[in-house]
Amino acid sequence: MSMKSFVFGVFALLMAFQGTLRADLFTYTAFADPKVGPDANRFFNGNPTGTVDLWSVTFSSGDAGQNGSFIGNSGSNGDGSGAGAGNPAWALYANSGQLATATASVIPDLG
Repeated sequence: MSMKSFVFGVFALLMAFQGTLRADLFTYTAFADPKVGPDANRFFNGNPTGTVDLWSVTFSSGDAGQNGSFIGNSGSNGDGSGAGAGNPAWALYANSGQLATATASVIPDLG
């Protein structure tokens, strides 16, 4: 294959895909405690699309004094000067050897 036909082939391939490739941005902000649903506001390319249940949480104990989750606001906790102060954020806690885990899907819910 000559260089000329290779370049033409690549050009033809790129033209075939022109206008079909795009990147979309999904973002989420804290809405409620991660153990309840829905727990997040969803945005698609900067536009709000509603609320979703983003987080799946599990706890090793049913005792809320040992492990759990909550939604907080760094503007009203501590000195109020932390990163994102004034914005709600999800939080987990675990004491005395207990566990609290949270997972979120990296595949967006397109529904």
